[in-house]
Amino acid sequence: MNPNPMLELATLQRYRGKNAEALALLESASLRMTPTDSRTVLETTLAIMRADSEPAAEASPTGIPTQDFPAALAQLHKGNFGQAAAILRASQQQLSPDLFSYLINDPELRKFSRQPELAGLF
Repeated sequence: MNPNPMLELATLQRYRGKNAEALALLESASLRMTPTDSRTVLETTLAIMRADSEPAAEASPTGIPTQDFPAALAQLHKGNFGQAAAILRASQQQLSPDLFSYLINDPELRKFSRQPELAGLF
């Protein structure tokens, strides 16, 4: 009933390009979470994965990881690296260093880690 191995396996599947399998693992992990588990990682990862199939997110920081990380990703895809960096830096100020580090290293975001505007975030 521990959701953590499924979260980690989903991350591995995403790095391997198997997004359908990763999505199924994340949804299964969500069913195994208890009220004391942090849902932020799970919900933010799902939001990032679903960002391509949903309308573009708000382009300014909201302070809500499930909105800010997909919004930053949308800006990255559009080539608006400065706007994405502003959103991510605002999130960095709101989240614990460990949680931010985990979320920023999502495979979809990590693809942009060499952009000069994103220096210091990864």
